[in-house]
Amino acid sequence: MEYRYTWGKLAPGIGSITADPEEIFQPDSVEGQSGRLRPGLSTGTVRVVLCDGAVMLGQQEFEVRFRKLTYLSEYRRMLRDIAERMTELVMDRFAVRHASVGDARSD
Repeated sequence: MEYRYTWGKLAPGIGSITADPEEIFQPDSVEGQSGRLRPGLSTGTVRVVLCDGAVMLGQQEFEVRFRKLTYLSEYRRMLRDIAERMTELVMDRFAVRHASVGDARSD
C-alpha cells in the first residue's frame, strides 16, 4: 500500500525536511513537506523523526497493521501459541531426568 502525507504548516524558515526512517518516506520535492509513505512489509510501531538538517523538528509514532480483517485475533493466537510452546520447552528442559530410589547403600 501507498499513502499520501503532508507535514502541514511549519514555522517560517524551515528548509528541507527529512523523515527518518528514510526508506519508507518518498518526498515529492527537495523540501520534503509532502510525499508518499510506503511501509512495504514493515509492521508494528514506527517512530518517525522529522529533521531540518541537523535540527530535530519533532517526532511521532504510528502503527502499521496488516490489511487482514482478523489481524488482532490472529496476532493474539500467535502470541498464545508461542507462549505455550515456550512453556513446554522450559518445562522439558528443567524437568527431572533421572530419579532413582534405593540406590543409597548402607554398610
